[in-house]
Amino acid sequence: MRVMGTIEKCITRIEQPDKLTSMLESLGEKHVVFDTKIEYFDLLSPQLIQAIKPAIGDQWTPSVEQAWNNFLLYITGIMKGAMLQGT
Repeated sequence: MRVMGTIEKCITRIEQPDKLTSMLESLGEKHVVFDTKIEYFDLLSPQLIQAIKPAIGDQWTPSVEQAWNNFLLYITGIMKGAMLQGT
């Protein structure tokens, strides 16, 4: 799944914000070419949370959920910004 591959790449670059931002901006620009609707990104985070939550099990807490939400909002925010600039 490409989305999970992107999440993995983001995690490995989390301490390299310049590289992470550059990667996400590039990916956002590609989604303009794919004619992806920007609204789709707002649907992504809740679905990913629901997919990740069972894998974490008992270690899933409200603070873990908030951290994931913040991380996914950061990712989609950069991509959406790049998409808006590319249109």
